[in-house]
Amino acid sequence: QHSPAAACEAIVPIRLAERWETVYRQYGRASTLAARATPGDRQTTHAVATTSAQVAAAWREMAKTEGLAWWALAALRAAAEAFDSQARNWQARAEFSGTTMRSRPTVVRRPAGHA
Repeated sequence: QHSPAAACEAIVPIRLAERWETVYRQYGRASTLAARATPGDRQTTHAVATTSAQVAAAWREMAKTEGLAWWALAALRAAAEAFDSQARNWQARAEFSGTTMRSRPTVVRRPAGHA
């Protein structure tokens, strides 16, 4: 069986490609759960934030590989930046879902002439 990580070995060390595969699978599972979760589910949004950050870290680790072509390095850095941004967005959602919103008091106006 041919692994996608094995195909990357010519570009980055296999251990980095396998690490990326592992964290990306975790991210995929968290994303699937988020798609099915109730809006504001703090645990799920935190999981997507965490796994997004892990994928970004894996991309950055791959970008440290010596001898990469400029375009491969640019692609790895862009992928890391995209997942970092996504992690920040999901973390903000997780933090927001854990706060309580104070609603403004409801003002009941009575029609003129009613006490």
